[in-house]
Amino acid sequence: MWPSKFREEKEHLLTDFPNKLISRIEDFGSTAISNMAAKPIIDILVEVTSIEGVKKRIVTVLESEGYDYFYRPIWGDDVPPFYTWFIKRDANGNRTHHIHMMESDSEHWDRLLFRDYLA
Repeated sequence: MWPSKFREEKEHLLTDFPNKLISRIEDFGSTAISNMAAKPIIDILVEVTSIEGVKKRIVTVLESEGYDYFYRPIWGDDVPPFYTWFIKRDANGNRTHHIHMMESDSEHWDRLLFRDYLA
């Protein structure tokens, strides 16, 4: 179930947004690990070439589709670097997806090492 839901969201992002802005999309949360108990939210890490580009070209589109948008510091309180975060919800208002968009130099990409180790 989780892999197919991730693939659907990945396809949506790749279809709707320019490949010059989005480089890669990874499933990196607990739902990415087979046979492991997981919270029912798919965490997606999206590599973007520019956070400013996301703010200009992606935010309004995803917000119009019902996603919640946040511009957040990666660590700490209101201290750069920042990233864009989107929450997708089902018809009942429950979170189904967290989409974290970051540039390639973010430390968050190291989380894939932990995912791969557990997988």
